[in-house]
Amino acid sequence: MPGFLPENPGVIDVEEVAEIRRLHFVEKVTVSELAKQFKLFRPTIRKHLHTLDEPVYPVRGGAEKLNNRLSERPATFERP
Repeated sequence: MPGFLPENPGVIDVEEVAEIRRLHFVEKVTVSELAKQFKLFRPTIRKHLHTLDEPVYPVRGGAEKLNNRLSERPATFERP
């Protein structure tokens, strides 16, 4: 599905945002036409047209916790 990353559905790639902005501002493609082309909602298209920076996605803190928990475990596991 265009506009979505297969490994993380719902996240728009930076290149997709750049293409949306180029089509709208340079080639004068309307928001409705862009929404149909990229299979996204019109408010999503408008949001990305108003952004000046690359989209920033929040980083989860789960990896740090997991690394800490793994480092506390013994290197070998004994079976009972």
